[in-house]
Amino acid sequence: MNPEAGKEPGYSIIFIIKGELILKLLSIALIAVMSSLLSIRGAAISDDNYQEDWANKVNPFFLKHIQTNYFYSKHSDLYIFYGLIQNTTANSNHRVVVIVPGRKEPFYKYSELAYDLYQYGYSIALIDHRGQGGSERILNDPEKGYVEDFDYYVDDLEQFVDSIVGELSMDKTYLLAQSMGASIGAMLMEKRPDIFNKAVLSSPMMMPNTGKYPAPIAVSLMAVLKLVGKAEEYAPGESGYAVSEFADNTLTSSKERFDMKNDVFESYPEFQLGGVTVNWLYSVMSKSYGFISKYKKVTTPILMLYSNNDKVVMPKYEEKFCDKAKACEPVLFSQSKHEIFMEVDEIRDNALNETLKFLAE
Repeated sequence: MNPEAGKEPGYSIIFIIKGELILKLLSIALIAVMSSLLSIRGAAISDDNYQEDWANKVNPFFLKHIQTNYFYSKHSDLYIFYGLIQNTTANSNHRVVVIVPGRKEPFYKYSELAYDLYQYGYSIALIDHRGQGGSERILNDPEKGYVEDFDYYVDDLEQFVDSIVGELSMDKTYLLAQSMGASIGAMLMEKRPDIFNKAVLSSPMMMPNTGKYPAPIAVSLMAVLKLVGKAEEYAPGESGYAVSEFADNTLTSSKERFDMKNDVFESYPEFQLGGVTVNWLYSVMSKSYGFISKYKKVTTPILMLYSNNDKVVMPKYEEKFCDKAKACEPVLFSQSKHEIFMEVDEIRDNALNETLKFLAE
């Protein structure tokens, strides 16, 4: 399979980027002042007039500034799609935020967050995980959520940061990751303690919520199904892509941002992904259990945003991780669902404020 240059949503392929160097002390002061202003006026756009502002502000910004390319993973030689937004404005702080999405999510979904961060001087790097978004699928059925080994996600992110983000020569490199992306980031930080200067983990998937099957039973069941040749089949209860309904969703309380997500998938069907396969769930859960004993080895300064009402991941494992990690600050959003940066303004603005303050310190 070969990636198509210039494919919708209108990205242009530019690999080499040059930026401006701003004095570090001035950068910190500028971020602090702007973060203070943000706490008064909120993020760049709000739930009010959201659809119009996203169409007229966020999306044009994203398509104008995003520079996309791909690299070939050292595992299976799959191509991995990524995007870079270089901040060359006068308020550039010469720092880059690496946005790592959760399962099913294309990085295009994070255009609003990229838009916000850009206003505060940050450059942004985004990656689509293997098997989803604009990256190459692994199975013939493009809707099946599959990974050969969870470590491949970790290695792909490491390769991206080393070979692509590192070429930007920024003063600081930060991680901002959601759910599965956050657990991938945490595992990479255990492996490479200095790869990020700081990390913001939103609803990290330290252990997925397996619903009616308790976690130990779920992983044992997946092991049996793998043994009988069902590794590439959907896990029990999982199926292909379907348009989700807001009333039933466990991701966000914001109908505006929920509808935006559905619009992205409907506009770009190549991004659509269904449920998880047996092998995906087995690999994720076995890796998650094995990682518990390594929580204490994560030394990178972390801001963890989470909800104790999360129905997608298990909050007790998030709390255990943050308690064991050397420098983790938990911030609870009890009214939030799983996707804190896709929530209603009151929740999302607070999360963004906390993020900006943490990164500016």
